[in-house]
Formats: sequence, C-alpha cells, structure tokens
Amino acid sequence: MGHVGCQCERAGPPASLSSAVRPNTHELDIAQIMKRIFWIGAIALNFLAAADAQTIFYFTSSPTSFVGGGQTFYATPADGYTIGVSDTWRVQASCYGPGFNPNWQVLFQAANYAPVTVGEYTDTREPGVDPSRPSLYFFGQGRASSGPTGYFDILDLTLDTNGAVVSFAADFVQYDHGDTAAWNSGSIRFNSPIPIPEPNLLGLLAVFCCFSLVRRRLRA
Repeated sequence: MGHVGCQCERAGPPASLSSAVRPNTHELDIAQIMKRIFWIGAIALNFLAAADAQTIFYFTSSPTSFVGGGQTFYATPADGYTIGVSDTWRVQASCYGPGFNPNWQVLFQAANYAPVTVGEYTDTREPGVDPSRPSLYFFGQGRASSGPTGYFDILDLTLDTNGAVVSFAADFVQYDHGDTAAWNSGSIRFNSPIPIPEPNLLGLLAVFCCFSLVRRRLRA
C-alpha cells in the first residue's frame, strides 16, 4: 500500500528546506518498502515450508568443534535414516543411518528433572553435573564433549495419551567444553510443521541492510 498524500492546499516549507527534506523522506520510503518485501517473502517461504509435517535431523558445526568436526549434516527418512524422539523424564532425539552409521543423538533435559515443555532453556550443562540447570548433550559417531554448555528452544512437543511423542521441534546450540568457538548448531523436527531456520532469509536481510546503508551514504 502506498502513502496517502493530503491534497489540501497549505503553505509549504521554504524551497531550500523542502529540497533538503525530500531526499531523506524518499530514502526512508525505499527502506520501508525493502523491509516489507523481505518480511512478506519470509512469511511466504515459511508458510510454504510449514505446509506439511517434517521429520529432519540437522546440524552444522565449527571446524574447532570436537563433536561436529566442522561438518554439516542433514537427514530425513526419505534419505534412508531412522529418526526418532522419545520422552521419559527427558527428551532424546536420535538419528541412525543404515547399519547404525552414522548415528547422532541429542538429549534435552529441564532443570530439577521437571518435564520438558515448550519454551527456551538457557545456560545448559552436561546431564548430571548440576540438576538446578537445564541440560543439553549432543553427541555421536563415538565423539562426545565433556563440560559442554549451550542453550535450546523447544518449539513443539505433543504427546499422545500413552506419553509417546506425536510431534516435536527443537533448535539447539552446544559449545564443546564450554568453548563458544567450538559450536554445534542444530534443529530436530519430528512430524512437526515448524520449518527449520532458513539461512537464505538471513542472507537476504543482510543484502537489504547493505543496500540501505550504501544508499544512505550516496545520498549524504
């Protein structure tokens, strides 16, 4: 929707002031239009991605991460992987390839052994170290970290009447040995319509921000 201009006749600003103001107003209009285009595109892509329930085990990692080893991993049942989620006193997500190779697991635990519910869990510790804090433990392929820290966000957790997991969605970040340079960032989806974070949207936003900054400097 464009701007609605007033057609009433009124005394305008002096010519010198009007010419100084108009470029900035035009610049703000373009910035607003760009932001609207980005968010409309983001909403549309997320809507399309969330049309069907997804089962995905995904992570990426830094080269200094002992567990992830700098690799990016994306698996679905259509690729021949077995992905499951169980909920007892903590939530455990697992991913196995043919012959159990590769194999990856993530443990999500609330503080004080409370049931895991939808919400954000920060300042995590290795399970069993400090029960007053939530726990996150990402491991696999014979590799595990001692003293990891991090955080996770439970986006979806639905159980049936027997306590079995019907749908689940979580995003997580683990720092091996508590070192923020040794990060592992991942997303688990199990029969959930919530899409995994889309890096391309972040890149698109960065392009828009750079374009706006360059335009402002050119008009300065």
